[in-house]
Amino acid sequence: MAGKTCPLWRGKCREHNCLWYSQIHGKHPSTGADTSEWGCAMAWLPWLIIENTKEARHTTASVDKFNNNMVNSNAILGVLQQIENRGEQPPQLTAEPK
Repeated sequence: MAGKTCPLWRGKCREHNCLWYSQIHGKHPSTGADTSEWGCAMAWLPWLIIENTKEARHTTASVDKFNNNMVNSNAILGVLQQIENRGEQPPQLTAEPK
């Protein structure tokens, strides 16, 4: 980052003398290789927001899948309770391999 202009005070980057100059550890999004890099937090902000949004989408998809499974399970339990309330013997449920 040496020689770059600071977006906050429009002068030369102070690097380790600046509180915004931080080290980030993680995995490279394209290669998956471990990375550890120093840089300006203000310059990384757009990239970090995009990464956070991507992770939020994955979380939302997992919650939706879990919700769908719970809805299906509750529907099955509701049918079994109706059968039991009528005094009938519920059918034996077996899991079929996929």
